[in-house]
Amino acid sequence: MTIDFSVRPWFRRRSAAVLALAALTWWGAAVAQADGIVFDVEILRVDLVRGEEGGTVERFVPVEEAVPGEVIEYRVTAVNEGDIIYRPGTVVVTLPIGQGLAYIEDSATPSSDRVVTEFSADGGASYSEPPVLIPDTEPADTDPAETDPGEGDPTETEPDDEAEAPEDAGLRAADPAEYDAIRWTFSVPFEPGQEELLVYRVEVL
Repeated sequence: MTIDFSVRPWFRRRSAAVLALAALTWWGAAVAQADGIVFDVEILRVDLVRGEEGGTVERFVPVEEAVPGEVIEYRVTAVNEGDIIYRPGTVVVTLPIGQGLAYIEDSATPSSDRVVTEFSADGGASYSEPPVLIPDTEPADTDPAETDPGEGDPTETEPDDEAEAPEDAGLRAADPAEYDAIRWTFSVPFEPGQEELLVYRVEVL
């Protein structure tokens, strides 16, 4: 059995006139539970402040609202409060990225020997580790000299009929800001009492 915990953060625009203030709202409770796996979600604004030694340090402030340009950090803590030892690959945490948010590159808990971190840029239809490939909808630049049959090079040979197009033909790597979901799959047993923290950041658009 695979436990797929999914929550959907989204922004509701309150006022387009006053910096388009947005409310941070989650579908579902801040604490969700599935077969003994309990999830606690924190939403924090990341402020840059001057430290005691004069340098710049980060300060985390719990928030329910945010304005464009602010950086928000999501922290999801998964705890196995049951008595089941879940096999590797059976506990999956999926966090869609809401509209009005842009994922910040390299901010998510990365892949390791404990967890596999994957991203989607097609609404959750597929996931992969970076680079995340999506259809390239931009028209390719074409050199007229290459398409004019009257200007061909007589020394050119015919294309090899057996040559195959590369697997990623017509695809491009999505910009991290285009990611719309993150998925973590635990690759180790999830034992009773085990606790795991998953983190990622977004910028409010």
